[in-house]
Amino acid sequence: MKPVDDVLAAAANEHEPKARARRDPTAAERLRRVHEARMNLLREVVGTFCDDPDEVEARSLLAFCTAIGASYLTADHGDQTRQEVLTWATELLLGCQTQDAPR
Repeated sequence: MKPVDDVLAAAANEHEPKARARRDPTAAERLRRVHEARMNLLREVVGTFCDDPDEVEARSLLAFCTAIGASYLTADHGDQTRQEVLTWATELLLGCQTQDAPR
């Protein structure tokens, strides 16, 4: 899952490019292409275990939005760390089991 991990990590660092894209049409087009490439990779991965195209799209969108939005969220998660919750969310969305999440 290394390519997906890279996509999700990169998506989390999009604050400045997104701000620049609001002011610059060239940057906006570049960001759109990057987003499309990242979504295509997520669709490909999710498509390996989901046959329903609507579910593939929904899971891919949720994974991408989770990666981008996680740094904005300041809520607590009870007895769980943010990393544990993000790991479990990734497992749910991408149909994988990681070694990082104790059960």
